[in-house]
Amino acid sequence: MKGLSGAVTALILVIASVVIALIVVGFAFNLFGAYGSQSALTAPGPAYIQKAQNGYLIVVTISNTGTNPVAVTGISVQNTPVTVNNYAVVNSAGVTTTSGSGLPVIPPGGQYTLSLTATGVPNTLVAGSTYSITIYFANGQSVVVNAIYQG
Repeated sequence: MKGLSGAVTALILVIASVVIALIVVGFAFNLFGAYGSQSALTAPGPAYIQKAQNGYLIVVTISNTGTNPVAVTGISVQNTPVTVNNYAVVNSAGVTTTSGSGLPVIPPGGQYTLSLTATGVPNTLVAGSTYSITIYFANGQSVVVNAIYQG
């Protein structure tokens, strides 16, 4: 009776072990990489735009259910990039968590009201109409929200 030699059997077991190890490692990195450190960003609303003294006031509600803060890298209104001059990030208790000039960072684990003073907003906005605002984040995500222009 003929069978597989010991060397061939050992080679098959080594290859099978490597494949199983790669599958387990791949699963572990995908599981922990995608769910553990990623920030889940949404814009549940409400959102509005108002004419301000030095540009426009943009107010958007942002939810970050992840475990990491995430920086805003850009904002556009009706696909037109705007320049953010000042911002405030306010938590659901009404406490300002951060404020300053430039672009904000959204803290993890909650819902926040993001108030921005911006220039470069298209001057064709009509009071009572709805316009799209896109917020771009450092982790590659972007959120689109519809905002009412209040004049």
